[in-house]
Amino acid sequence: MARKQNARTWGLLASVLLLLLTLPAYAGSLSDDFSGASLDPKWTVSVLGDAKTQPASATVVGGKLKLVAAGTDITGSSDNGIFVWQPATGDFRITLKLESFTSPDPSAKLGLWIRQDLDNTGPNVMPMAMPKGLHIQGRDTRGGSTTPDSTGRIAWTDSNTSDNNGDAPVWIRVTRTGNDFKMEVSFDGTTWVPPHDPKYASKDVRTVAMPPAVLVGIGMTSHNKSTTATGIVDDFTFEQISGGPAAGQGFATAYAVDANGFPVTAGVTLAQGGKVVAGGISGTPALLPAGEVVANAASLTLKGTPVTGNIPDGGAVALAVPTAPAGAKVADLSTAAGQAWIIKLPTSATDDYSKPDASEAGFQPYNVPSGDWDTIDPQDNIYGWIRTKVVIPKEFAGRDLMLQGWNLDDEDWTYWNGNFIGHTNSWNTLRSYFIPGFMVNEGLNVLAIKGRDGTGGGGITQSAPVLMAVNQAGAISGTIKNAAGQPMPYLTVRATAPFSDWGPVDTTVTTGADGTYVLYGLAPGNYTVKVDSPSVTPTPTSKDVTIAGGQMVVVDFSAEYIPFFPDPVDLSASDAFLGTILNPKWTAQDIGRTKPGSASVRNNTLTINADGADFWDDQDRGYIVFQKYSGDFVATVRVNSVPTTDGWAKAGIDLRVDNTTGSVHVITAATRDNGYAIQGRTAANTTNEFNFNGGAFQPGSYLRVDRIGTTVRSFWSPDGKTVYFIGQQTVPALSPNDLLVALAVTSHSDGNVGTATFSDFRIGGFPSTQAPPPPVPPTGDMVITTTNAAGAPGETVQVSFLANDAVRSIGSAVMVLNPADTTPAGGPPLVPGALEAGPLAQGATSALQPDGTVKVTFAQPLQGPGLIATQGFQIPANATPGTIYHVFGGTQLFDAAGNPAPVQFIAGNILVTPTSVAAMALTVQPASGLPGQMINVGIKANSAVSGIFGANLKVTLTPLIPSYAPPLTFGPASAVKTGIIVPIDGIAFAQAASPTVAQVGVAALTQIDGPGTLLTVPVQIPQNAQQWTTYNVHIEGTVVMNGVDVPIKTNDGAVMVRIRLLGDLNGDGRITPADATLAIRVAIGLTPPTMEILAAGDLNGDGRISVGEATVILRTAVGLSTQIPNPHIQGAGGSV
Repeated sequence: MARKQNARTWGLLASVLLLLLTLPAYAGSLSDDFSGASLDPKWTVSVLGDAKTQPASATVVGGKLKLVAAGTDITGSSDNGIFVWQPATGDFRITLKLESFTSPDPSAKLGLWIRQDLDNTGPNVMPMAMPKGLHIQGRDTRGGSTTPDSTGRIAWTDSNTSDNNGDAPVWIRVTRTGNDFKMEVSFDGTTWVPPHDPKYASKDVRTVAMPPAVLVGIGMTSHNKSTTATGIVDDFTFEQISGGPAAGQGFATAYAVDANGFPVTAGVTLAQGGKVVAGGISGTPALLPAGEVVANAASLTLKGTPVTGNIPDGGAVALAVPTAPAGAKVADLSTAAGQAWIIKLPTSATDDYSKPDASEAGFQPYNVPSGDWDTIDPQDNIYGWIRTKVVIPKEFAGRDLMLQGWNLDDEDWTYWNGNFIGHTNSWNTLRSYFIPGFMVNEGLNVLAIKGRDGTGGGGITQSAPVLMAVNQAGAISGTIKNAAGQPMPYLTVRATAPFSDWGPVDTTVTTGADGTYVLYGLAPGNYTVKVDSPSVTPTPTSKDVTIAGGQMVVVDFSAEYIPFFPDPVDLSASDAFLGTILNPKWTAQDIGRTKPGSASVRNNTLTINADGADFWDDQDRGYIVFQKYSGDFVATVRVNSVPTTDGWAKAGIDLRVDNTTGSVHVITAATRDNGYAIQGRTAANTTNEFNFNGGAFQPGSYLRVDRIGTTVRSFWSPDGKTVYFIGQQTVPALSPNDLLVALAVTSHSDGNVGTATFSDFRIGGFPSTQAPPPPVPPTGDMVITTTNAAGAPGETVQVSFLANDAVRSIGSAVMVLNPADTTPAGGPPLVPGALEAGPLAQGATSALQPDGTVKVTFAQPLQGPGLIATQGFQIPANATPGTIYHVFGGTQLFDAAGNPAPVQFIAGNILVTPTSVAAMALTVQPASGLPGQMINVGIKANSAVSGIFGANLKVTLTPLIPSYAPPLTFGPASAVKTGIIVPIDGIAFAQAASPTVAQVGVAALTQIDGPGTLLTVPVQIPQNAQQWTTYNVHIEGTVVMNGVDVPIKTNDGAVMVRIRLLGDLNGDGRITPADATLAIRVAIGLTPPTMEILAAGDLNGDGRISVGEATVILRTAVGLSTQIPNPHIQGAGGSV
């Protein structure tokens, strides 16, 4: 198409011609200089949203295109204005000259517009001019927000910059490269500049993921739905860069319209040769072979009339599909139509009047719509309930219905016959809730609405609900459980259908507390269903199903939570906040304009005191403790408390490009009143642009942040096992390999300091999310074991019944008791006490049988391994010490059908002792040592230990603080030694089951009596263990009395790692007067302590070195004191 001459220079014209010569033949066919008498038919004019309330037009006048339209705005979650469009595909450049713009508002918009379809909530990009400046904006997701804001825009210079108009020409152009849309502007048609100040250069390119085929054209809104704007444009130039249509192809765009020709949201399909070949949301362009095409449209509430057209080779056809309501109006629920409503105000947030038979005491009449809510109770921030009884005629009983066309100011939770059907938090959004047919009764039904009035008006104020019959929909339901059969709540399930009778479907639902979900109102079609939450590993990953109208398909999944903590853990960067000084790998600072904050460490806790308005806006204000970290990683931390200064006070993990107050960052935080959130800034010194939050903060819960390239993914967990997904965001500016990982706090109350506490910070690699292998079925015989016991005459002792892992599907058991079977014979009988169920037999009942046996019936089939029950026995007061009772004669197991099950029975004995053994105890003695050192850990008997001839103990070594520390391991077996209380004829023995689990013990011919050390066990401290790392040494087992292994009370102990031995402040390996001198200098403030000095000189663990401790060190150095322990050092050797 010929172009008119204009004032551009010959140099520019030559450049354009050179570019055109390099483009495919398709280039330029979309261009238009508007020189015809009327608008070229290749254009289609659509009026979107509320712009249809005023006259709108697009006409050619004097060789230019004149647009007239109103519209609330093109921004936020919906677009309202006029759109003159045609389809295009691939990468391209479009230029448009804006001649003038007369509008009622400085935020009115005129410019180029690229849309995915004609749904006014759909993805789009708009490079445009406003009277107040030039800018490019876009929406990434359907129904999402339009961003960024126009801060940093350059002005549309004209003769009067203070009015709402633009009357000086300006050229705008946009270049599409994949999903990137770059805007440039020119005030002379020759020189092109960015539309934003250099500080905001990141806003010059808007990235929006859209298909290759899109709608391109010109858009306008007046920013006032009651008053129109007028825009004059010229010279629409389209240049194809790559990816244009192939030969033999053309565009077909089907779009649904109402009776007045205005676009409506619906699904569209395109068929060739009797087969559906493409589809989408109304207005989705498709590249198809040239030839005849049939378009249709439908939705849950609409039905269409098919339209036939012809796709030209290399051209386009736009097919408007007429639609009409799918069903009849069932009921107008307005008071004016005779519907009776009642209301109760105020109610508590937890009151529930959703059920049909709920009490209506205290309710009063209510008009819908009306302002009666505030007449009844004008308070703000209150809850109330609104109810009405709806009579459904027989012809609509069991039919799918839609409750639509009404508002509630501000928030509603809506129930139909006690079933939740929808929730919206917006004062003026018109609700549209689907009611599946199985909920719809003939005759009486109850609609109940829980409302919340925030501020301003309350209740149903604008329009009343209307019940409409709709097209018959399908549904998908199911349950998600883990391998143990436990429900998996609050997981997202997604169902997608690229093509359906009503267009593409992509919908989600969250599982309830019982792990169930239901997706209602689905169009008939083929669906892929999957668990769409990164917090779990589902099995299978997805399922494909076909649903028809009126059909519900069941799709169940199993899932396991992902491992929460990093694996492997990077010990050099992780921190359990041991000791009393912040590790020097961290840097602590105030950020932004705040009162001074602080960071301190004590009791394995990092405490941060912070002021600060917020981590938000274009500047962050608070306090950060940070270190640099490289590459992809997982970071976790426990948040024990957050500041109480404000509901949005925050404490969490902040990933930052640098430590300046306006740095690009993503913070994952716990808040006081707003749960867990991920927020951030995508460009330096700009307002934070995203926020996802959910849950309710639980003190002591964990945060997790995954960094994967420029994507940040956030989770929280109440216990480190159950995992909840918060959200994720891709921030291209987080591209540096090195980022700052900060623990950040803000009080969100400028001028007020708040306190947050953290513990257990870990950082490292990604744990495997591979599903655990299915459990191996147990093999071997079923075995029931009873434990031994001992006690003095007159005491009551407890005996445990244990099942091995082969015990399965047992319905009942019969136990044979012989309370008078003794060695030597003739002892007085034991007195049986109560039988108490253990974890395997909760709910079990027991009964004494006529033959003296005890029958136990299990509430659920018995599945081992574990504790079945405990049985108490009172030892007769006249029992002779040394008597052994063989009280258990055996156990017979029966399956659920009552059939005997073979079982091996290992009977325990009860020993009568001269004195009580209840107070006997073995305790692990605390110990400490240096990294790489072998130390001895003592096991001490208390004074109640008497008359034993040996002990058999299982010793388990586990990291305590931090739990991810490198393992403490056993030393050589030969180094296990008897203690001071063991006679000379005693021996020690050891056998390792693993490097961290061993069986140790002593045996003697002569009686062993406490108190004192029973034996010592060598343990090897890891070479890479850090200062203050603490290990738990757990013991359990028996002692030998009169040939019977008797369980004994045991107490765990700890091994602590020290960088330097106590007293050795200068680290020369010994305690000398020089150490005492250094301690005095620290105590009186002449020398600041390092972590190493404090570790050696803080003898009592109070976080400081005192003059008294310096005195003890001096007395030790000169041999006058033995208060400081000196661990025995052994060489390396084999393992236990």
